[in-house]
Amino acid sequence: MSPKACVPVILALVLIAGCSTSSFQIVPMPDTTVPNTNPEMTRVYVIRGGAIFSENRKLFVADGDTIIGALGRDSYLCWDRPTTITQLKYYLDAGTRPTGESEGNHRLVPEPGRTYYLEVSFPRGANRMKTTILMDQYAKHLLSSMKPAPVEIPTAPSHN
Repeated sequence: MSPKACVPVILALVLIAGCSTSSFQIVPMPDTTVPNTNPEMTRVYVIRGGAIFSENRKLFVADGDTIIGALGRDSYLCWDRPTTITQLKYYLDAGTRPTGESEGNHRLVPEPGRTYYLEVSFPRGANRMKTTILMDQYAKHLLSSMKPAPVEIPTAPSHN
């Protein structure tokens, strides 16, 4: 799916979420109380860092062409994925619409069975978002004061 093809999907997610800054995740969240022990999977956490323009803007996260969810304040996304190379993409909404192109990305070359803690921020004066891989202990400390984004897996409308 091309970035332009993602725009309708992202727009639909923004409209579902409304203008609030509440977070949501649309892929299943693993049991975060249990470490990832599957050597064929990698666990990814994305934390929203400070200085993302305005705290009133959602940060949408995609894993390749799959939208994972959106982050408001004090929450995180978490999902398990195969240990294949991927491009994580970040989009900001602008009130009720997303920006059309990703405003940041991170090439993830995962190691089997590993957990990655990523903090996404938009440093002052930068023109792209920045991804920082956090050390496990520091990331777990940050996560202890946050809550996971609620999982809201969309269902297809029934045609009765």
